[in-house]
Amino acid sequence: MSGYNLREPKNLFLTDSIGAFLTAIMLGLILPIYQEHIGMPQFVMRTLAAIAVLYFLFSFYHFINFPAKWKMPMRLIAVANLIYCCLTIGAIMYFLPQMQLLGLVYFFAEIAVIVFLAFRQLLSINHSV
Repeated sequence: MSGYNLREPKNLFLTDSIGAFLTAIMLGLILPIYQEHIGMPQFVMRTLAAIAVLYFLFSFYHFINFPAKWKMPMRLIAVANLIYCCLTIGAIMYFLPQMQLLGLVYFFAEIAVIVFLAFRQLLSINHSV
């Protein structure tokens, strides 16, 4: 059994799709219930969740239909992930006066995971033959 290898481009699409799905669930359904403990307005969380749904669909599609020319879709989702992180940081900065510690911990943890994944995605493009 070969196991799951995060260096495999196809697995990076799967990992990205799972992460985007979990983000969509957290920001679209769960965290808005606890908005007063998060601090981020519900409409912002739901907007970020909608973006995550689009990323989920893109990455899952490319996992299921892994293209022979996978580098461009991988680059696209990696850059999109970094843009998502910038949007999230912008929202945190804009709403900082009302942000709660739990919200800051959640969003910065999410950003850390996404940035790590985006760099893995970019590395996979640069280190493939």
